[in-house]
Amino acid sequence: VRVEGEVPTVPMLWVSNHVSWTDIPLLGMLAPLSFLSKAEVRAWPVAGWLAHKAGTLFIRRGSGESNLVGQQLGRHLGLGRNLLIFPEGTTTDGSLVRTFHGRLLTSACETGVAVQPVAIRYLRDGERDSVAPFIGEDDLVSHLVRLLRSPCSEVEIRLLTPIPSSGRHRNALAREAQQAVQVALFGEAPPDELAA
Repeated sequence: VRVEGEVPTVPMLWVSNHVSWTDIPLLGMLAPLSFLSKAEVRAWPVAGWLAHKAGTLFIRRGSGESNLVGQQLGRHLGLGRNLLIFPEGTTTDGSLVRTFHGRLLTSACETGVAVQPVAIRYLRDGERDSVAPFIGEDDLVSHLVRLLRSPCSEVEIRLLTPIPSSGRHRNALAREAQQAVQVALFGEAPPDELAA
């Protein structure tokens, strides 16, 4: 694991691209972080229990409870705690950065807490790792077995320049964080940003 950049000394809303469930323990080793996770993770054997004990906030996606979730995130940040979210809303194979959903950054705008963009990449022999991504119909046990049977991969974690949130609109903040992660991983702005 290689880490570039400075770990924040003040609480922030960390936002990262999302490749695998392994992102969580890898990023969690950098600072005391709470995570936002889909509710289904709570039912996972061992991992769900560990996530709960670590202070993970669980949400039911598509449940129409976005205001309640926003209040929960705002309270958490207001208590001076670091929180990490994956604003893409799902994992990818690591070949792209999906749209960062602005509604998940509302709590940062409302509390004035800065956003800490994070870019995470898994490599094997200098190329994108095809074993690390936890995507599609993967289940935790099968994925864990595949990881354990494979040689170690490299993980690059880049802590990018924090973005102030005060006076910002959540969508503009999300686009800026997404672009920072995109540039860190692939050296170019997302296509929709190039057109603007």
